Amino acid sequence: MPIRDHYPIVRIRLDYCNAVLYGITRKNVMQLQRVQNSPVRIVCVVPFRSSSAPLFPSLHWLPVRHGITHKVAALTFKALLHHQPTYIYQMLNTTVQLAGWDRQALVYW
Repeated sequence: MPIRDHYPIVRIRLDYCNAVLYGITRKNVMQLQRVQNSPVRIVCVVPFRSSSAPLFPSLHWLPVRHGITHKVAALTFKALLHHQPTYIYQMLNTTVQLAGWDRQALVYW
């Protein structure tokens, strides 16, 4: 089995529960980014000292910081659209009753 066939397994392990990483320090994000850079170089068969940044688009991977933001945004969108999972929807549901405003006149961005 070629090395390239193993990268989905590596990616799944790095993305698991990354939404809970929202708000971690920059230092911790950089440490996770270094962990992610190593398998990128292995999968793409490039030297260790070469930059891994240009390799991410070819594998359809996001850097750690963007992956965390994307996961939080996706969870928020799904919760607002489908009202699921309920506990997230209840945290996000902040409807304010405005005196004199018709509910259908409000535009949701």
